[in-house]
This record gives sequence, structure tokens and C-alpha cells, in this order.
Amino acid sequence: MNQGQPERRSSARVRTRLTGRVAGEDHVPIVDCLLWDLSATGARLVFPDPAAIPLEFDALEFSLQIPEQGASARVRLIWTTGDVYGVMFTH
Repeated sequence: MNQGQPERRSSARVRTRLTGRVAGEDHVPIVDCLLWDLSATGARLVFPDPAAIPLEFDALEFSLQIPEQGASARVRLIWTTGDVYGVMFTH
């Protein structure tokens, strides 16, 4: 975060290096990612190959699977820089 820029998150984030998978409506994994940080309301995802991300990712809700934690959650894309994606948990 830049100095002087206010924090906009509603919950604290924790840095992680978990492996995740983005999956479509049928819960079949589409592409692997890394979770750089995680909070109660969302996560920051990094994709090794941004070209593999489906164009619909920004328009639909997707499932984020975190195998190491045995967890999954519905997410919606909030922002992106092209290879880093900020998602919000929706359920």
C-alpha cells in the first residue's frame, strides 16, 4: 500500500502462499493460481499464465478452490492489474 493512501478493506488480510484453483459453474478447475493474501472478505490471486484466464472471469461468479485447506468459496472479480486479481467472497 502506498503511504498516504487510505486502507479500504473492511477486514485485515493475511499473507499466504497457498495454491488455489479457479473453477467454473460445474466446479471443474479451469486454471491454477496462487493466493498471495487472504481476508474474511476476499483474496488476492496471482496467475502464472494470465492468458489462460477465461474472459468471462470478470463477468461471472466463479468458485475458488483451496485444496491445501480443503476449502472452496464463490468469488467475484473486483480488480485486476493483468496478472494479479482481487476477488471478493460472495457466499
